[in-house]
Amino acid sequence: MWSPSLNLEYVFLEAAQSLIAGDGSAPLAEYFAKQANPLGMSLLASIAIRLVPGLPELASSRIPNIAGLLLIISLGWFGFRRSQTRSTPFILWASFVILNPLLLPYSIRLSADLLPASLIFAAFIFAKQVDEKLLLTRLWLAPALILLAATLKYNSLYFLLGIAPLLISSKGFRRWTFNKQRIPTVLCGFALGLLIFAVFVTWQYRASGVFLLSSEYRSRHSLGSEDALTPLSRGLRYLAILSLLVSPLLIGPILSRALFVRRLTISLLIGVPIFFLARLDDPTGGELDFGGLVPRGSLPDQILILVGCIFIPLLVWSILRVSQPKDAVLLLTYVVVPLVVMSLARPAQRYLIPIVLIVSFVLASDSHLTIPNRLAQWFAVVLMAIPCFALVGYQNGTAVAADRMAQWIQDRKLLEVTDPFDIQAHANLYWVGVPENEPRYKVVKMSSSEKCQSHQTDISLFGLSIGKYCLSQSSQT
Repeated sequence: MWSPSLNLEYVFLEAAQSLIAGDGSAPLAEYFAKQANPLGMSLLASIAIRLVPGLPELASSRIPNIAGLLLIISLGWFGFRRSQTRSTPFILWASFVILNPLLLPYSIRLSADLLPASLIFAAFIFAKQVDEKLLLTRLWLAPALILLAATLKYNSLYFLLGIAPLLISSKGFRRWTFNKQRIPTVLCGFALGLLIFAVFVTWQYRASGVFLLSSEYRSRHSLGSEDALTPLSRGLRYLAILSLLVSPLLIGPILSRALFVRRLTISLLIGVPIFFLARLDDPTGGELDFGGLVPRGSLPDQILILVGCIFIPLLVWSILRVSQPKDAVLLLTYVVVPLVVMSLARPAQRYLIPIVLIVSFVLASDSHLTIPNRLAQWFAVVLMAIPCFALVGYQNGTAVAADRMAQWIQDRKLLEVTDPFDIQAHANLYWVGVPENEPRYKVVKMSSSEKCQSHQTDISLFGLSIGKYCLSQSSQT
């Protein structure tokens, strides 16, 4: 929470500071030059900074995402409490959420990813629990929550596409017939959500002069693809990463002695061809990878995708095994439809956060598992903590090294003649307001084995150097 800025966190913080100071639209327009997200997260960060003045501003601005993680755990407890009496599945699922390498890193950073995912997950939980007695308190909440999430992240609207037919189907989603009595309640939820979204967009336009997105990001995030095969391969890569992320919860159902070899054989026969199709996705577009520790296209990346592809048939089988009829419809509207739309746009692994929450909740609710199978799930979840803590440690080491380099440059009054380059996404806040001159120095990232002729700061992971930032002569790079 007290770690220095990382991966454009400073952009959200700078916008929050501008909202507090009332500096006008110019600084906020700079935000939209670097972000495709609305100002909702920066608005919440500005409120958190005001409410907790004793903390550093960056630490205070991360509180909303931490609250989002707590909201997710609370919603999970509510969902499991409504569906079954035993506490074991909930504790397992909560441990999975806290130790997941996709979820934990975003919960302790300032980004527009985890909090909107928590609102989408809330919409799923309320839609899952809907029945005639609680009709008014469930039907209108789901669309309203998703539109509220869209004020934090526009991609949340992907989850709205399938929710309307879902909410107006009758008999607890077991029959595809329209219930006319539900239509007014559903429309009220949409109306409330649209009103909130419209008020927010109006305020955002008046504050920044930008309507929804800058022109640059409108073209970058448009739907569609020149190559018809790209959305297919991208969607399969999404599925492979999703299957890998929820794999600890897939371990238990496949450990039946009688069917293990058969299931593994079928998974290999289906997963390997899927792997070759998933490899066709353009590696230069988007951020559909495993983070800085595993570069896109490297051998470890290919191995992880292959394992994920092998898990895809197991994921489909496990979902079909656990799901009730209404769960199948919920998963269609909250998982399949968003995945299809995401495959047509610029990809990023963090877009999977709400889908991981929803799928893991369904998988963890399997009450038919034996004790040995449940213990296998526990072992896999605990094992998942290793890459999770490694990623958090890597992020912290990167942020600290970038901040130390920026401080060293500032102390020696070299900001005006230094190009931040490889630390720009992390420490560019030091360069805000600094006049641009011809750079004499440039900060570059090097491996731990390369030699740096000038000042360097090491990137450490658990006390071991895994790289460095080097201040080099600009002409040398």
